[in-house]
Amino acid sequence: MKKAVVVVLVLIFSISSVMAADYNGDNPEPIQPEYIAVLNTHVQISLSSGKVLCSGSLKIPSGYTVSITWKLQRTSSLNSNDYSTIETWTDGGAGFHVFTLNTFRFATHGHVYRLVEDANVYRTNGSFVENVSLTSSAVRYP
Repeated sequence: MKKAVVVVLVLIFSISSVMAADYNGDNPEPIQPEYIAVLNTHVQISLSSGKVLCSGSLKIPSGYTVSITWKLQRTSSLNSNDYSTIETWTDGGAGFHVFTLNTFRFATHGHVYRLVEDANVYRTNGSFVENVSLTSSAVRYP
């Protein structure tokens, strides 16, 4: 009986320590979507010396193809959701590959910018797997 109580106590302490290790309430990480074929992806936008810097990437494994469109969009107010696309870049291909975008455009005063990534992923036999759509945070050029 004494041995059973010790085993139960050890289990309780083990489970509670694992649960405490998994809890990250003081510094929660953002929830990342799970994809079927996309290993990782990101979009980022920033301002520097009057330029809108656009950065994006998408990584796929072997056995898949992807068609990616990155769109630089602009609006006149942070409160507006009326963005218009002012520049478009495309990329794509097959196999284990990282597709990247690193470019800039000159900013105009009083506009808000964001970068949108839209990608369609297929198996190499042509069957559709998933769509990935990401939007960067918005930045305002004063």
